[in-house]
Amino acid sequence: MSLLREMIPDTSWIKSISSVKNEVVAGAIGAMLVIPQAITFSYLAGLPPEFGLYCAIYATFLSSLFGSSMMVGGPNAAVSILLGLAVIPYAGAGSPLYINFILILSFMVGVVQLIMWLVRSSVILQYFSVVSIQAITTGVGILILFYAIDGLIGTTGINTLFFYEKFYITVSEWDGIVNGYAFTVGLVTIIAGLLVKPFSKRYYIIFALFVGAIAGVIINGIWGHAETELALLGYTRVSLFQVYDITVDREYLSVLTGLAESAVIIAFIAIAQAMIMINELKLVSDAPIDANKDIFAQGVANVSGVFFGAFAGGGSFNRTRLNLALGSKTKLSSMVSSISIVLIIWLFSGVIAYIPLAAMSGLLFLVGLEMVKLKTIKKAMKRSMDRVVFLSTLAIVMLIGLDVGIMVAFAFSVLTFVSRISNIMVEEVDGNVQVKGCLFFGTLDDLLMIFHNNANNAFTLDLSQLAFLGPGPASVVLAEQKRRASGNSQMHIIPPKKWCAGYPSILISKLNAQKITADELENID
Repeated sequence: MSLLREMIPDTSWIKSISSVKNEVVAGAIGAMLVIPQAITFSYLAGLPPEFGLYCAIYATFLSSLFGSSMMVGGPNAAVSILLGLAVIPYAGAGSPLYINFILILSFMVGVVQLIMWLVRSSVILQYFSVVSIQAITTGVGILILFYAIDGLIGTTGINTLFFYEKFYITVSEWDGIVNGYAFTVGLVTIIAGLLVKPFSKRYYIIFALFVGAIAGVIINGIWGHAETELALLGYTRVSLFQVYDITVDREYLSVLTGLAESAVIIAFIAIAQAMIMINELKLVSDAPIDANKDIFAQGVANVSGVFFGAFAGGGSFNRTRLNLALGSKTKLSSMVSSISIVLIIWLFSGVIAYIPLAAMSGLLFLVGLEMVKLKTIKKAMKRSMDRVVFLSTLAIVMLIGLDVGIMVAFAFSVLTFVSRISNIMVEEVDGNVQVKGCLFFGTLDDLLMIFHNNANNAFTLDLSQLAFLGPGPASVVLAEQKRRASGNSQMHIIPPKKWCAGYPSILISKLNAQKITADELENID
């Protein structure tokens, strides 16, 4: 029944709407913000611009419809870049075969996410530390800055194995490969965004795109398109109910096998990011949030959206925070955003066609800069453990690859968590030894040290502040109490509270007594 409830759209949020105006305004402004982002992320994934718009429409609407939180779904920078990196070895970017593989991979991502929902992975993914996510986000931001170079200098693409090779080639062969007009448009776009950002962190992307588009029109008007050779975005057609025929052939078997690993990684990082956003929303929202339902919503959105041209998406930090800042309190704003995108494209598609690709690359550069936050880096550097995790993850993302970096980041997160909970706090005051933290096999030596230090003393072992008591340490405590029962160094036990997790129920009533048999002690597992 719980799974069924998570599969059915929840309408209880309707009662939480306090201002329809705030929801509609937030949705409309979010649509204006996501259109340039969707086109930019589509370009990042190696797809025509309409696919990013389909993602912004369908992924946003479906994830909101089936989800429990007001987290906004849709195009996601990390997911877009991972999709492109996974498919580019098998087909040329933008080709029909490439598009087919992107949609197949997006479908596979959705299937993996639905499996993650079935196995209740929200519990596991909460071990993904904030520091590791910040390192991945920073690494992706730096990679995006280098991927934006092609459009900024007006080239069709510089194929390199490592990001720093592209930078070296660009600098060393500047005179031969750079289109000065494209570079000017891109630079104007970036400068406009940076100048306005301190005054309007919500709308500077829109302003930067407007300035970049105007710069392109002026440059083409003065020197002519034949001279400037500025690549334009072109007419963007949005067909809401066009069903895409996804071809799956036996000839693709080896490709699908190669894409399967990427599907798991992309699904993993998308859900991990969503978990961070959900945890943030729990702090600022009174509405009940079911993390597993949101995982299901992401999976359904990605599985269903591909048939309408939407590539895999994820949660959007920027748009979610924008909605909160504009007074939105429900999912209505996300649904309004989806509808608004369609209206804006239908009304202004002729204007959008004249936007230079160099301006879109400028936006991509701004997105990369937004993901590289100096405050975040400084904060991560303060603690030695966080510093190691951050720098190691960032280095692996930059030098080896994003997919490896994500898996290593998760491993670091788990190791960091285990390391931190493996330390218990012991306070000794007048014969009372209070233990705080988690007692399990990893902290058994600390427990034995307490017994050793009080080998000849009668004392009270206070376990009332434990968060977790494992069966192993519990049996050791009982055995120690039984051993001391007949001597002068008796040990009195203050048992754990009922909220303490982990210890067997048989010990609840017997932990403070000496009435546990050898058989009971032996059968504790």
